[in-house]
Amino acid sequence: MAFFKPFLLLSNHLFALFLGIVGIGFIIGFHELGHFLFGKLFHIKTPSFSIGFGPKLYKRKIGETEFSISAIPLGGYVESDRKSFESKPFYQKILVLSGGIGFNLLFAYLVFIFIFMTGIPKTRFLYLYPLNTAPVVEQITKNKALEGIDIQKGDAFISINGTPIKNHTKILFQRLRPLAETKKTALLEIDRNGTKISIEAAAKPLLDTLLGLKIRFKAIAKPGLPIIPAIKQGVRLTNAIIMGTLSMFKNIFVKRDTSAVGGPIIIISETVKSAGKGLKIFLLFLAIISVSLAVLNLIPLPILDGGQIFLYTIEAATRTKLSEKTKEYIFLASWILMLVIFVLISTRDIWRLTTPYFTHIKKFFGMK
Repeated sequence: MAFFKPFLLLSNHLFALFLGIVGIGFIIGFHELGHFLFGKLFHIKTPSFSIGFGPKLYKRKIGETEFSISAIPLGGYVESDRKSFESKPFYQKILVLSGGIGFNLLFAYLVFIFIFMTGIPKTRFLYLYPLNTAPVVEQITKNKALEGIDIQKGDAFISINGTPIKNHTKILFQRLRPLAETKKTALLEIDRNGTKISIEAAAKPLLDTLLGLKIRFKAIAKPGLPIIPAIKQGVRLTNAIIMGTLSMFKNIFVKRDTSAVGGPIIIISETVKSAGKGLKIFLLFLAIISVSLAVLNLIPLPILDGGQIFLYTIEAATRTKLSEKTKEYIFLASWILMLVIFVLISTRDIWRLTTPYFTHIKKFFGMK
């Protein structure tokens, strides 16, 4: 069996790689499906529908449309007949162009509703924290806010100001927030190695410590919810992720902070990793990518949906069509800008992925 172990590991990695690529292709395909269906709804001719760019690996013509899968799974497109598209009213154009964004968000809503209906998996996925945790301290990072607060690793929170926490860490956060806003103290009942103890702590620094993950709770799997609560929780969480993603993109343009942004190489790498961790975690990651793709397409660059919506809105407001030559120059400039950004982010991705290996090699050879 030891002889076959490396081959089994390799096959698992290759299968995860395959699933990762299929997952990214699906997200892109679902985005393009939104454009395609709205186009069909308004009787716009669509000669081609492609998932990916470059050489075509597979193609099949159905009706007037040639469907294809291409070699580079980092994009896709639906080709609309220009004359057919331009003849449509403004609102129909906007609905066709925003169809991909809407479908990406729809996918995320469906995934998170499904997760809450079937049960939250055991994962460190940040947006699920602390919903899928037990109120048991797993890790503590010392900081000034914790000075004088006797909380230790392994402590299990029983109640806060007399309200039982049971196995729902969320209750602890919910009760702490109003106390923190009024700068009151929290009386915590804790089980420490079978002994119940009481701890009094200022609510605001304690809440800040919990939100800053200086105290981390034990991740566990949580059972599913009935359909109505699952829909409410799924919609609420998806909305939070959308707002968080919008905030991240805002920081890119306002604060020029790209530290939280992963490029295509990081996305593929993380997708492959998630594919090997089970279906639910894989779906969670794809839902995050789907939201990111939707928000990315809101950017008013003409090669993105948001940019085209912006151009058609200007034309509708001014009742003046831009010349084809002007549009060509705008699109060319946008492609060059996107290509430069792609190269820079990909270079940083490669550096992020290879740095740990270089550090390990340096340590191995005793280099500083």
